[in-house]
Amino acid sequence: MMLAPVPIGADALLEDLLDQARARRATDVHLTPDAREVRVSLRVDGILRPQSWCIDPRDYEVLVGRLKVLAGLNMAERRRPQTGAIGEGGRAGLELRVSFLPSTEGEATALRLLTSGFAALSLGRLGLTGSLEARLASLVTRPSGLVLVVGPTGSGKTTTLYALIDELTRSNRRILTVEDPVERRIDGATQVQVDRDAGFDFGEALRGVLRHDPDVIMVGEVRDAETASIAVSAALSGHLVLASMHAEGPLSALERLVHLQVDRRRLVAVLAGIVTQRLVRIACRSCAGTGKPGGRAPGGVGGATRGGCPWCSDCGFSGRTGVFGLLEPDPVLRRRLLASDPTLAADGEELAQLVQQAKERLIAGETTEREVARVLPWTALSATETRGATGG
Repeated sequence: MMLAPVPIGADALLEDLLDQARARRATDVHLTPDAREVRVSLRVDGILRPQSWCIDPRDYEVLVGRLKVLAGLNMAERRRPQTGAIGEGGRAGLELRVSFLPSTEGEATALRLLTSGFAALSLGRLGLTGSLEARLASLVTRPSGLVLVVGPTGSGKTTTLYALIDELTRSNRRILTVEDPVERRIDGATQVQVDRDAGFDFGEALRGVLRHDPDVIMVGEVRDAETASIAVSAALSGHLVLASMHAEGPLSALERLVHLQVDRRRLVAVLAGIVTQRLVRIACRSCAGTGKPGGRAPGGVGGATRGGCPWCSDCGFSGRTGVFGLLEPDPVLRRRLLASDPTLAADGEELAQLVQQAKERLIAGETTEREVARVLPWTALSATETRGATGG
C-alpha cells in the first residue's frame, strides 16, 4: 500500500533518500512522477524495488531544482535530458551521477550512487575460482594485446576492469584510463573522463592518451567503430588494452567488433582473452533455511525461498557475486574468426564455464535455481544440458 506524500524540505529529502538507499545497499534511486505523486524505487542487487512511500509533487519540484544546482545544470531546462555529477553527494565517501528525463508527467530523475575515494578492489574479491584468478592475473602480465570483459548491462564489467587495473598498479607500468564516467578513483592510474557535451568523446580521449606514453590503456566501454579501431590499433602498436563491451558472450563480442569494421586479421593478431561474466544474487544467510546468520537450506541448495527477513529487506537475497568464464584464443578459434565462420556468434558452448560456476554456487547453498535461470541465458543452460546428456 502506497503511503500519502509527506511535505519535506529539499535538503532533508535528499538526505533521507540517500539514507534509505545506503541502508538498503541500493546502487540507483529512481523518482518517477505521475498525475498525483512521485513514486520512489531503489535498485538493489540489480533488481528494481518500488518503495511504499512517495514524494509530494511540490517537494519534488524543489528537490529537482536543488539537484540541478548541485550538479551545475540548467535549472530552466525541462524539455531536454540533462546529466551531471554531484561530488561527495553532501557527505563523505559518496558521489552522485544525476540524470533528468522529460516525461508526460514531468521530469523523471535517476540517481546513481558511486563510492568516492580510491578503489580497494582486487581479483581475489570478485568471486573467481582459484585457477581462473591465476589465469587472469597471468593474462594481464602480457606486454601487449587486447583483453575484453563482456556481459550485459549491470553484470559487473567495470568492477572487473578496476580489479585488473589494481593488479597492474604493482607492476611499475604507466596506466591510463578513459571512462564515462569515472566511477572509482584508482591509485596508481591516470584517469580521463569523457565529456560528450564538450565534444570530448572516447575517440578523442584515446588519441590524447596515446600521446602520453602509456603501457596499459583501459577503455571503459567500446561503443562505436572509432573507439574499436583505436583500441585495436593501440594493442597492435605494443600496448596492453583492457576494455569492456556489451555482449552476451565472447564470440558475439568478436562478431560485434567485426560489425564495427575491425579487420579480422588485426583482431586475430591482438586478441589475448575475453572474460565473460554475470552477477548472481547471494541467498541471505540470515533466512536461508535455519533462520540464523550463516544458515543453509537442507541439501545445500540455495534456500532464499521463504520470503526473506528484515536483514535482506524481505527479499531473500543479500549481495551479489560473480560467475565468470575466460576464453583464450587458440588456433582453432583464430581460424574460425579469419574464415568468417557463421557459427561464431553462437555462444552456448563458450558460456558453459559460467553455468558450471553457477551450479557450484547452487550446490554450496549460495544462490537459488530461479536466480541462476534469471541471470544466465537459455543458450548457455541448454548447451550445458545437451553436453551432459551426450556424455560430452
